Amino acid sequence: MVNAQTQATPPWLQALSRAGKPLAIGSLVIALALVVAAFSLGILYGRKYAPEVTGCVLAAPFFFGTGLWRLLREEGPEGDVDATRVHLLIVGAGTGLALLTDTVVRVGYWWDYLIGGFARWNEEGKTLLWFLILVGPAVAGLAVMFAALLLGRAKETSDPVERRLFYGYNALLVIVLVMLILLVVNVVGYARLDKLTDWTAVGMYTLSPQAQNVLKGLDKPVTVYVIVNSRGTAGYDEIMNLMGNCAAVTDRFRSDVIVRSRDLSRHGALMRKYHVADEPGLLVVVGTEGDEQSQFIKMSELFEGGGMMGRREEPVFRGEDALIATINYLEEGKNKPVVYFTQGRGELDVANPFGRGRPETKAGTLKARLEKANYEVKALYLGLPAERAGDRAAVSADKVPDDAAAVVIAGPTREFSPEAVKALREYANRKAPEKKPEGDKKEDGDKKSEPPGPKPGRLVVMLGVVPGPDGKMMRTGLEPFLQEFDVEATNDRILRPVKNNPARLRVAPDDELLDRNPVASALYDPARRALLPVEMTDVRMIRPKAAGRPGQSAVQAEVLLMTVDPPVWPESDLRDPQELVNDLTSSPERAKEVQKKLALSLPAAVAVSEGGMPFNPHQRGGGQKPKMVVFGNATFVSDAALAGGRGRAEGGDLHYSLVAGSLAWLRERPQTIGIPPKKRDVYTMQENTDLGRMIFMPAFLLVVGIIGLGMGVYFVRRR
Repeated sequence: MVNAQTQATPPWLQALSRAGKPLAIGSLVIALALVVAAFSLGILYGRKYAPEVTGCVLAAPFFFGTGLWRLLREEGPEGDVDATRVHLLIVGAGTGLALLTDTVVRVGYWWDYLIGGFARWNEEGKTLLWFLILVGPAVAGLAVMFAALLLGRAKETSDPVERRLFYGYNALLVIVLVMLILLVVNVVGYARLDKLTDWTAVGMYTLSPQAQNVLKGLDKPVTVYVIVNSRGTAGYDEIMNLMGNCAAVTDRFRSDVIVRSRDLSRHGALMRKYHVADEPGLLVVVGTEGDEQSQFIKMSELFEGGGMMGRREEPVFRGEDALIATINYLEEGKNKPVVYFTQGRGELDVANPFGRGRPETKAGTLKARLEKANYEVKALYLGLPAERAGDRAAVSADKVPDDAAAVVIAGPTREFSPEAVKALREYANRKAPEKKPEGDKKEDGDKKSEPPGPKPGRLVVMLGVVPGPDGKMMRTGLEPFLQEFDVEATNDRILRPVKNNPARLRVAPDDELLDRNPVASALYDPARRALLPVEMTDVRMIRPKAAGRPGQSAVQAEVLLMTVDPPVWPESDLRDPQELVNDLTSSPERAKEVQKKLALSLPAAVAVSEGGMPFNPHQRGGGQKPKMVVFGNATFVSDAALAGGRGRAEGGDLHYSLVAGSLAWLRERPQTIGIPPKKRDVYTMQENTDLGRMIFMPAFLLVVGIIGLGMGVYFVRRR
């Protein structure tokens, strides 16, 4: 390194030192030009060019002061190198400071625009230009200040004032560079990393895979108007987070916030156009102008529990499920799929769910949740007179109605007649009418049109453990019918060799099933990155029929749910399970018999598809048409499971999601699988909590830490 004292004066600096008067006059002219530019921009454009005006006003005194000083100062015939060096140093430092100030003012002036993210930055396709306009002055200012202050290195060792000035600038440079590095790292990470990392226990800030499937498959644009009383409304942050996550998945989704008290004209126009009530909520509009479908979601439908009205119990945010269900409903043209529940043979009661009876025999909660998800649920008395008490929509017929999107048989305890089984067989074998060729279709914009006629047969069968008079499994009349679809409803109940409730099991899909059967995704938890088990009691073993090889049948059955707590065994003796387990310790022969049957896992549900080809593990659904889902239990969707006990916790939501997922898969709309709600713990701050300190103290400590680092460098090196 060359000693600063031995460095020769550069020729260009010697030339400038001999032109002291012209340099002074030039500085005065530049100062005048800066003042004129500031006043002109301010008068002509107002606040539009506030950053430029601020920079000009700040730089002008540096040019004017140094120019006036050099003009009044008497210099020798050869000029004054030291005076010229100080002149350039002051002017350069002032110019750099003005450019840095321009950037700071621009950040404050563009704040709402900047925090809008890349989606808003790129509205006009000029993201790079805006970034250069914002960052360019800051980089240029640092470069000018650095070039000017390098002139001080000539007297770095001999002049303590210039030495401290030079290393003071180094400290400032360290501070600014650290802040710029933090900014660039965050901006680049936001722009390039498309994977969200959500560290919350319930995935509060991440969309579920089901919701992402819906948004990626949108055929029409979706606009959601968020109508609130104020931006400080309880739950506003959760709603806006949901809007942002949806917009990040597809460019067909956009949202707009309307504050009722401020946007009176816009709010009134929406109320008149879409006939919505004057209250907070989400107005969902699907389609383009002239071909729109709209639905209003009340704020109370987005939250349950303590999320609203300041209540302190655990809040539950159901906004994601409500929004996605509404989007699907509107995309289908507001046509609700009709789901029939068979009645009259001991099934779970949906015809009169609020009448007398135990919760284990009712399905009122399931019916209500399906209706909330835009299904139409009807009771079907197949070959029986309708018991219309409590349900005027009950249907009595000798065959399944043509409008049935699916038929659910939930826990029959009495045998189906041959005529009823024949009607179910005809329905299960019903094919969808062929679609017309493209040339025969009527012009109807982008609307999805379905061919007229009866819908294809789709079944959800839930069989339970029903002991007969002989202590064996009672026949429902459906067993031979299910065998026609490669499903064997065995006469065995699944038990565990434990003393505490041996009939209670946990079942879940295999991890590999996610790749070929979307029903399994109903139990997938993105926060835990795992399939969650469902709890069932008294499970009948359901398995694919052993006869035949895959690919040789017109239908293909595969295991959907397996027990997850080994060991288990199939038991045909339907006595009290506790008594059967006690026999294992009192009877060695019985223990040896059960020992031979013990298995790590047994099947509890089967999914059936048709198509005549084996499943392709690399294609979702195997490329086949869904036909049937058969469960070995029905009480897991009763009111006792969904509405009581754990109904408001994870268990009840998983039970519902499994049924909703099965219905969606059967309708060949796997993206509509039920989305579990997001729950969070509540922290209530005291009334005297200082919010200002909570917000600004961390930022203050960060800035102080960075400045301290720079000052440490300065004090160490200035000596």
